[in-house]
Amino acid sequence: MDKEKIQELLSESELSPEAQERLAGEEYEDEGAVKEAILQEKARLEAPQKLEEADIAKLLSETNLPSASKKRLARAEYEDESALRESILAEVEYVKTLTGSGSPFAQGGGTAPGEEQMSEADYDAAYADILRRHGLHVPQEVTTNV
Repeated sequence: MDKEKIQELLSESELSPEAQERLAGEEYEDEGAVKEAILQEKARLEAPQKLEEADIAKLLSETNLPSASKKRLARAEYEDESALRESILAEVEYVKTLTGSGSPFAQGGGTAPGEEQMSEADYDAAYADILRRHGLHVPQEVTTNV
């Protein structure tokens, strides 16, 4: 197919000049092949752009997140860098809540995150349960507190 006809079809396509120039450099068998190339280019341009895996890996490597969090974030797809940064911030907050980050510890007044003090009754009940599971005699004083 001659270059003039290809250029005419491309100019009617409403594609950007850069896209028209890229398609004009290709060889086409007939008019149908040119129209198919135009449709594919339009579909490619209209499809949502996704952040490349290499860019995702680079941004995640710059964080101090645990490797499990990095792996989870790397599996997702992101439209752009800002969407990934938002996900990273959300993951940081999530990890902080899991680890109790920012809470004072070992200062003689609080308990470690997730470790609440057992009451005496809870302690006695747990002890009696251990004894029963192992077929041992449970002392009367333990069972009366339960």
